[in-house]
Amino acid sequence: MAVAQTDMNVSHELPWLERSKQRLLDQIAQQRLPHAVLFSGPDGIGKSQLMRWLGHRLLCASPTIDGACGQCRSCLLIAAGSHPDLLQLQAEKNTIGVDLVRQAIATLSETAHQQGARVVLINNAQQMTESAANALLKTLEEPGQSAFLLLSAPSAGQLVATITSRCQEHLVALPDEQQALDWLKQQGIHAELSHLRLNGGAPLRTQQFIASELHNKLDAFLVRLLAVIKGEPAAMALIDDAVADFPASYHWLSALLLDLQKVIAGLGPQHLMFSTHWTELQAIAQRLQQQSPDWAPWLSHWQPILAASGLNQSMQWQAMLLELQHKLEQRQQPLVSSR
Repeated sequence: MAVAQTDMNVSHELPWLERSKQRLLDQIAQQRLPHAVLFSGPDGIGKSQLMRWLGHRLLCASPTIDGACGQCRSCLLIAAGSHPDLLQLQAEKNTIGVDLVRQAIATLSETAHQQGARVVLINNAQQMTESAANALLKTLEEPGQSAFLLLSAPSAGQLVATITSRCQEHLVALPDEQQALDWLKQQGIHAELSHLRLNGGAPLRTQQFIASELHNKLDAFLVRLLAVIKGEPAAMALIDDAVADFPASYHWLSALLLDLQKVIAGLGPQHLMFSTHWTELQAIAQRLQQQSPDWAPWLSHWQPILAASGLNQSMQWQAMLLELQHKLEQRQQPLVSSR
């Protein structure tokens, strides 16, 4: 369904959201909560959970100091996924079109079935088409009594200015690294700091990374890639995995080369993505006579080639890794692709 009633069972196990929740509760208590709120922040930190929690609180008939009561008729309807005054727009093929927005506008303009608030949620609001965003403007200006429009996006800059200027932005911050790792451990997930950093510090993205067993692929990839950097021929297993796991494999390669650059610049293991490979990276840095290459032009050259369709990507990875070895051997030369 393009527009759906949504299950509002919200996990209370995201401790880094507590500060945001309290800010929103304070706004409600002071009658300062705007009718349009844009939740911004990186993917994987719980923006949609926070947005649903607020929608739940706004629809609850007997809210507590912590949020929705979970027991009133509205809360029971939410739990059953059948609250008539709650809608969540769902993108079709990564696009939120004007017809979906018009349905949401119609919902907000109707009289509430439960004699309370009406709430529309738009996850990934940056996926709205230009016509959809334009259709939403009038509703943002005149939402109606007890009508709330809650949007989320990675950043306000990804939405047109006419939308963001009519919303109050609520930035959802990343947790600190230790809090994120502690939470993952409580979920039964053994995540290393490198896994968290690879996923931008976002706990939910890291959780999915581990669940997909990409961490095991990462470990094997790094061992084989370090062998290539040391001068050994690229193993076919490395080539096959690199192709299969692209674009993650390109991200891993970039991160390892950046770590090498950091070691050459004199930074300690606490500053690395892959601190467990500190000793190996130190040895490579010494072999390079502590010269710090700029990998950016070379990586920028290869990224579109590795992403291109219609090319034999196994051959492209082989060629790239051979060129990497050549550049390391010829470390006195600028690290710009000769292709």
